[in-house]
Amino acid sequence: METFFETAFPKVNFFYPRTRALIVITALLLISGILPSFLVHAICVFLIVTIGLMHGATDHILYTTSSESGFKTKIPKEFFIKYISILLVMGLVWLFLPKIALLSFLIVSGYHFGQTQLQYLEISEKSILKKVLYTIWGLLVLSFIILFNYEESQKLILSAVPSLHLAINEQTIYLSLLGISIALFLSALSIRKILSIKIITFEVIELLIIAIVSHQANLLISFGVFFSLWHSLRASQIQLDKISTQIPFSVKTFIKEGLPFTIISILGITFMALLAFYFQSSIKVEMLFLVAISMLTLPHIVIYEQFYNFFDRKKASSISA
Repeated sequence: METFFETAFPKVNFFYPRTRALIVITALLLISGILPSFLVHAICVFLIVTIGLMHGATDHILYTTSSESGFKTKIPKEFFIKYISILLVMGLVWLFLPKIALLSFLIVSGYHFGQTQLQYLEISEKSILKKVLYTIWGLLVLSFIILFNYEESQKLILSAVPSLHLAINEQTIYLSLLGISIALFLSALSIRKILSIKIITFEVIELLIIAIVSHQANLLISFGVFFSLWHSLRASQIQLDKISTQIPFSVKTFIKEGLPFTIISILGITFMALLAFYFQSSIKVEMLFLVAISMLTLPHIVIYEQFYNFFDRKKASSISA
């Protein structure tokens, strides 16, 4: 398999065809019915709180690396100020403007999901077209997960935003998915010169598998599989490969540096859940988890944007040299 992939994708940096194939196989296994339902749910929860949370728990390494300050045992004070400030702002938006918070969360998450999936494309990170592709790809995937599990999604959303009640039928769901798919197709047409048949085939297959998983599984499994494997596992692999070109950075270092902040994240989410229970909040635990994730997501995306732009500039400099 390794020889085939190396031959088929010899010039595509950070495409990770073997990882993609492994993710597809794992996703299909989890929805195949071979494993007991309780085990599949347990696996998804485990993946979310490990790989899912840990891929963002190394943001301090991304920050120091892309700030050209190199690896530091002491995390810069500027990082904490920037990170916590953005996190608190997102928390306040959820508190006072929940509709705007939800919409913002979906858009920026869509952008970030697409960024992880399509960052290998040979286009500058400054390109508006690339950012549009990121956003449309991510919104299509989120639409699969949310709309194919609409009743579950609606209950969660209403628990946090009671006034947001949308009457959506099956026809509306499929028309929405068709519209976003067409938008993605038209955007991809504009970069057709850099897309090979092999790459297009891989991307289409992955989107179809994500759609199948979302259609066949419930919300937890759909979200857990995508967030943990397609997004977090790939994002972690990109981190390892890019950072290791600047400083010694292995899987062991990744876990060592990410574990403390992963534990802090879990404790923070637990504390939020306890507060909600104490004040008898109507918000569901699952939605509370997503609110917490959204609060972490915004500063995480800001750091990632800086990280990708740093390596994009380095690549451009090496080409011009």
